[in-house]
Amino acid sequence: MRCALNYMPPRPLWPSSTILGDPLDDIDDSDALSLTQKVNAIIAISISTLSWLENVKSATDRVVKR
Repeated sequence: MRCALNYMPPRPLWPSSTILGDPLDDIDDSDALSLTQKVNAIIAISISTLSWLENVKSATDRVVKR
């Protein structure tokens, strides 16, 4: 049995205000921060992958020229 002090009503799956309003208004800060962190991680991984590929290409070009 739940304690009445700890009870939190379930969040609606689709808030009614998003039907006519801006859906981004209903994203709470923790979700937005998490999304921002994910986007930043994807960008960082992409940049490091491109840098790695450039290093591999340079090394391959040096080997081919020998």
